[in-house]
Formats: sequence, structure tokens, C-alpha cells
Amino acid sequence: MTSILGNCIIALPSILVKTLQRKLVIFITIAKPTTIQLYKYTKKYLSGLLIAEPLPSLDTALKKIYNFNDILVFTEVPMNPLSISVRTVATPCGEITYTFERKKVKNINLRVKHNGNVYVSAPKRVPVETADEFVISRSSMIQQAITSFAARELIKERQKSLSDDKTVILGNEYSIVTVADRREYAEKTDDSIVIHMKNTADSQRKINIYTSWLKKYTEEVFLAVMHDVHTKFVPLGIDFPQLKIRSMTARWGSCHTRRKMIVLNRRMIEAPLNCISHVVTHEFCHFIHPDHSRQFYALLDKMCPTWREDKKLLEKLVIL
Repeated sequence: MTSILGNCIIALPSILVKTLQRKLVIFITIAKPTTIQLYKYTKKYLSGLLIAEPLPSLDTALKKIYNFNDILVFTEVPMNPLSISVRTVATPCGEITYTFERKKVKNINLRVKHNGNVYVSAPKRVPVETADEFVISRSSMIQQAITSFAARELIKERQKSLSDDKTVILGNEYSIVTVADRREYAEKTDDSIVIHMKNTADSQRKINIYTSWLKKYTEEVFLAVMHDVHTKFVPLGIDFPQLKIRSMTARWGSCHTRRKMIVLNRRMIEAPLNCISHVVTHEFCHFIHPDHSRQFYALLDKMCPTWREDKKLLEKLVIL
């Protein structure tokens, strides 16, 4: 039996109808034509919330549901808006321009993106005046979000462009110093990053030299942390995995158990070593428990007792 619920197409054998009331759900979301992400959803009885747990593969998912009688598999499909318009409303915080989208949704939804753009989606029959009133009632929250995102983007841009001749590495601030030299390279001293270059007035070349040095330095630091953390997992039979470093905007790291690979966010080089270590430990724990079950967190507590404090500090110091 196949049914449609909201924006989801649900393949549902008749005997499995009870799944949402209890036990387990497998959620397959297609992010790209060639990428399938699996999530295990368990329902909290008191709050009614669904808690998502990433699953690395369908095999893992099937193993985890082996002892369950009820299974629900559904695939997310894109929800194309029925109509789109741009509106501007006067609010106590000033004028706010937002994109109004009519979609097959039940409620009015508000999103503020990192670039400051505001989006409101609503059911087909909701009057535009109601959407305007909705934005006005939340104008203070919208303005705070826009201001916060703008401040974050400014900090990120300064870090990227070295516009104030300062950078943060491993939780410490360093001054950027340029020195005229025939050879071009960068080196770290106690309180500064010294960039040797032929033409000290070439700002783009300065950025390129610094970026190249930071890339190599980040790999050295991350590998050193991984080797240190790995020693705790050797008794558990975990081999040393491959390291990949990428720019990510929504996560600090990820673990690919089949490929024996850990992916780390290059921005973590800005954080203290204990923050990096906590993320690495988190990903190593996934080689034992590919989910975020109680067993996973029990292992994480054992391997990194300060992970909660480290996580809060990381999220405070590094802006993605």
C-alpha cells in the first residue's frame, strides 16, 4: 500500500501501520540523485518528538531493525511551491522584505537564512495579510537573527581575507606579519604568523601563502590528534582510519565506517585542542556504534568525559 502524507511518499505494507505509535522508523532522504542518507527515528512517548540518528548504510539499518516487527520506510520528495511572491511590511523594527511561498503545508513557517533572506511558507488558502501579520509579530526575532548572521559572516570574512591582520589558531589569536623575502612561505611563532613574500603589498598573494600554510598545518594537527585518540580505541580493535579535511557549514565531522574514514571540518583549527579531540573521539565512537544510541554516548562518556563542555566551547568559539 502506498499513501502520501504531506510532502512524503510512504511505502507502507498494511501490517506495518502501527509503526508511528511505537518502535522504529527508517527515514530515507535523497539529498542528491546519487546520495541516500538513512536515519533511524525513535519516538519519545512523553514529548511525542522524533529523534533522528544517522545511519551509515542500509545494511546497518536492517541490522538495527532485525528484532523489530514494525517497519516504516518513506522517501522525501521535493516540495515545489505553488506560488512565490516578494513582500515588504512595516514592522516596529523597520521594514522587512520576505519571500512568500504557498506550499502544501499545514502551518505558516518562517525561515531566516544565513545571508539574511527571510522566507515564509503557508498553506494555499492563507491570506497574504495573515502572512504579513505573522512576520510583524516576529519582527524582533527576525531582526535579531539577521543581525547575528551578519556579525558571524563579518567575522568569517575577516578570518578569510586577513583584513585586520589577525587570525585565530587553536584558540589563540595571532598577528599576521609580512616580511620581504626571495622565498615565499609562512611560519608560526609564539604570537604571530610570519609570511615571507617577495611583494609585501600583494594582499592576494599574502592570503594564498597563508592559506597554503594553514592547510598543511591543519592536516598535521588533526593527524596528531587522531593518533592520540586512536590509542584509546586500539584495545577495541579499531584500525587507524583515513583522514579527509573539508569545508562544512553544518557539522564538525563525520564517520564513514565502510570506507574507514573520518572527515573533519577544517574550521576546527581555530578551536583549542580539547575541542578538536572531542570531535575526533565522537567520530571514532561511531566505528563501534554507528548511531547515537545510549551505548554510543556511554562509550563517548568513557573515552571523553569532558565532551559536553568541549562541545559548548567549540560552538562558542568557531562560527560556521
